[in-house]
Amino acid sequence: MNIRLKHIQFTEIQYKVSTFDPNITTDGLSSSLDMNVYFSPEEEHLNYFDVRFNLNMKKEGQFALSLRADAHFTTDKNISKNDQSSPLLKINAPAIAFPYLRAFVSNLTMNSGYNPIILPTFNFVQMAKENQE
Repeated sequence: MNIRLKHIQFTEIQYKVSTFDPNITTDGLSSSLDMNVYFSPEEEHLNYFDVRFNLNMKKEGQFALSLRADAHFTTDKNISKNDQSSPLLKINAPAIAFPYLRAFVSNLTMNSGYNPIILPTFNFVQMAKENQE
């Protein structure tokens, strides 16, 4: 099966900074990222799936960023129930979409007048294991 990233949409964004210090984004931020894969229940969309990212970053009382991004993928064949647990869909697809999330966060903070936040790389194999448990 081949997958293709069709597009990514940022559907929820909450951003608040209560300081003019451009370095607020460089030290002491707590963050969490979770990711889930969703498959269409509709018969005519069996070759579509989505990867949803939820990112939260904050520094108490000074900085808060919360966003949701949905990456929409297509496949060259219908996705069976067995395919839904495939590493290609659970691991590779999020790894393909993640750089767009990473660039968005960097550009948002930099264009807002703060040092850009550069998200670290994530182990999508480990995240898939944790989501399965």
